[in-house]
Amino acid sequence: MLTGAAGFTGRYLRKALEARGHSVVPLQVEGLNPCDLTDRGATEAAVHNAQPDAVVHLAAVSFVGHDTPEEFYR
Repeated sequence: MLTGAAGFTGRYLRKALEARGHSVVPLQVEGLNPCDLTDRGATEAAVHNAQPDAVVHLAAVSFVGHDTPEEFYR
């Protein structure tokens, strides 16, 4: 399972893992396996359904310019 699969680093890691025969399940806000990472229940369900052998967490915010901590984490 890979968060941030469509991001700067994630897209390269996904290709590299798949080239080595690994099955990569992207966990992202939009796309095939949509999941709001701030929604604990949805995230737990996605992980439970995928039953991954490993999780690589690359989801991130590249610029922190939010007015409040809540906005940043959202």
